[in-house]
Amino acid sequence: MDAQSRWEDQRARDCAEHGQPRCSHFPDHGCRECHESHKEEGEFNKFCQLCQDELCDECGGTGMINDAECPRCHGTGRIDP
Repeated sequence: MDAQSRWEDQRARDCAEHGQPRCSHFPDHGCRECHESHKEEGEFNKFCQLCQDELCDECGGTGMINDAECPRCHGTGRIDP
């Protein structure tokens, strides 16, 4: 089983566990609704194109550089594309 299939299976289990319907745009990797949940949870989903577009390349999404707040993203790990 490849990484994409494992992710799809986990997504289906997560939706069932939380009583949520599966995204109607699935597997659209640029779904705004799914992306908003990634932002709320503070995760960078490696399959989400919107997450990848927002990942700060200065700090790699950590929000920190040498124990200081990243000046580019102001410690959020995300930048507005």
